[in-house]
Amino acid sequence: PSAHARYPRLLAQIRCPILLFAGTQDNFTQLADSQLIAGKQPQRVLVSFEGNHLGGFPTLSSQPDSVETFGDLYVEHISAFLTKAGVQ
Repeated sequence: PSAHARYPRLLAQIRCPILLFAGTQDNFTQLADSQLIAGKQPQRVLVSFEGNHLGGFPTLSSQPDSVETFGDLYVEHISAFLTKAGVQ
């Protein structure tokens, strides 16, 4: 986006916890950009996975071919993040 140069300054102003999911082969939202956003802030968590854009759900599944477990590891990351952030 045209305003991308302002993002680092704006990110520094965000004080709430942030959870990011990033695929290692994502050319749309690149892993390096997510790493920059997460930085070394303890309230920002980056979960990277082998895959492309929007590939987190099938990749983060203990058994991707099963309806019961599709996205289960993805949901576990979200639940752990919310618990750590104090959201119940």
